[in-house]
Amino acid sequence: MLTIADVGHALAALPGDRLLPSLSAPTPGKILKAVLAADEPIGRSDILERVGCSGVTYGKHIDRLAAFDILQRVDGRKWTVAIAPWYVPEIDATKPGYENESVSINTTTVDGVLFDALEELGYDLGDPELISAFGQPLDRVALMGAVGPWIDDWLNVLAPLLKPKPDAVQRFDHDVVTLGEKPD
Repeated sequence: MLTIADVGHALAALPGDRLLPSLSAPTPGKILKAVLAADEPIGRSDILERVGCSGVTYGKHIDRLAAFDILQRVDGRKWTVAIAPWYVPEIDATKPGYENESVSINTTTVDGVLFDALEELGYDLGDPELISAFGQPLDRVALMGAVGPWIDDWLNVLAPLLKPKPDAVQRFDHDVVTLGEKPD
């Protein structure tokens, strides 16, 4: 039987640029690989040593990985990987901190995860430009204008992870990944 630990081990064997191929910047994938390859939660100095990036670059990308719930902070200032973030349909989870409320994968959309991530990253969600971008359907060009071009890459990361709902994900296509051969 395949376990989450087995999946984590297999992912750690991949080069960093294969872990988040939708992102144009290589550093998030390298950070993710460093955390995956660690035997236990790993801190900033160890990640910087393994990745070889500046502290400023580390801060920008670690914050985004955490905001999208790909990395989780443990033991104060150390990091571990969420192999399947809470919003991935197959794990049937609820957003951390919302266990008694209705924020779960059944009510979450690309827009919802994106909105939460931008809030965690400190963006002003009351900004008229940002409000306009979150109109229906989500306006990718306006969103890039409001927060920067980096967000477009993250939309491409999120869309395949979330449960396809035509009314929830608007224009996003969903890819199905099959590992191995399909049984007869």
